[in-house]
Amino acid sequence: MKSLKEKHEVIEFNMTDEREYTVTLIKPSQGIYDDVMKYSKEDIKKMDETSLNNYKKLLEGQKMKEKEAQHEGLKRFLEEKRNEQIDNGNKTEMLLKDVFDELVIKYDYQHIEIIEDDEGKEHGYIYDFLVEIGNKKYDVEVDGSSHDGKEEQDKERDELSKKIGIYPRRFSTQMVYAIYNEVSKGIFKKSSLTDMMQGRFCSINDMMHTAR
Repeated sequence: MKSLKEKHEVIEFNMTDEREYTVTLIKPSQGIYDDVMKYSKEDIKKMDETSLNNYKKLLEGQKMKEKEAQHEGLKRFLEEKRNEQIDNGNKTEMLLKDVFDELVIKYDYQHIEIIEDDEGKEHGYIYDFLVEIGNKKYDVEVDGSSHDGKEEQDKERDELSKKIGIYPRRFSTQMVYAIYNEVSKGIFKKSSLTDMMQGRFCSINDMMHTAR
């Protein structure tokens, strides 16, 4: 984490979860504000309406450059973190990955999503799996012990995801192992898992009962 922050000097990140990175501050590089800062407060007071409008446009342009730099910095950071997580691997995620492959369910593993909240702050997320079923998208998360005590953070993330049409589905480690075993035995079919992700079953036990 530290090395990545040092590498991307332009951006300051707040890591609220191992899958969430929120931009809290941008440190503008020299040049972003050069044109704007050459005007003093006295200069601005003396401007006529045309000059003042041009100044405002210039200021808006600089703000846009700042936002773009912020977005690109966060995107680069997430891409490196994503690659790092793929290299390190996760046994439970690999089991669910095998399940999706076996059942021919399309997914994007370690999917990056950047979402803007109501205050204009960008939140960067790395989803375990982005799965598309029909015309709906689902963020399928494997929630191990690292999520204990982070219910509020997960809730905020889930709400932001739903705002852009991505619906969260959280599987415990035990659920993933149970699903993997049932698929290995040929009991679970594709429809069983897709029905669960679409909310047609209340629990893994309901899904197992129906599948059997």
